[in-house]
Amino acid sequence: MDPITFSGMYEAIKAVACLAKVAADAAVDHKVKEAIFKLQQGLYDLQAKALEDQQGRMTMLSQVDTLQKELDAIKDRRARLDLYELIKLEPGSFVYRSKDQAGVGPQHCACPNCFVQFERIAVLQVEAEVYGTTRYRCMSCQFEIFAGFQRDPPPIEYGRAPF
Repeated sequence: MDPITFSGMYEAIKAVACLAKVAADAAVDHKVKEAIFKLQQGLYDLQAKALEDQQGRMTMLSQVDTLQKELDAIKDRRARLDLYELIKLEPGSFVYRSKDQAGVGPQHCACPNCFVQFERIAVLQVEAEVYGTTRYRCMSCQFEIFAGFQRDPPPIEYGRAPF
């Protein structure tokens, strides 16, 4: 309970106690009725403050629940990202590869752009393999990376059919 709400409730209770003492001390009938009326008014104020405090508590509990769900989602995402390690394919070419025994299916590579910028796993697909070089592509962000060494293409022989 915040200090402002607590002090308001404390003051209302103190006022009700004071009014109850006045009601007990009243000797004349109209003074008794007036004291009872003030006592009832104080009780209504106390009830309103208690209801306001309860509403504040419900709002805070809702906010805590929302934040807990967000935290759980972040922890889950971090746990999934921790199943990958940064590896070097070629000098200056890096990707995230699933760790051995990570339980994420067959070993594969994830797009470094999606991994870092969006904290999501986008599997790199083999798009083409030409002369020893493999081209990987991310289907989410269209990132491309080439791996393998470039071999010279076979010589073209003129005058012969290629098949």
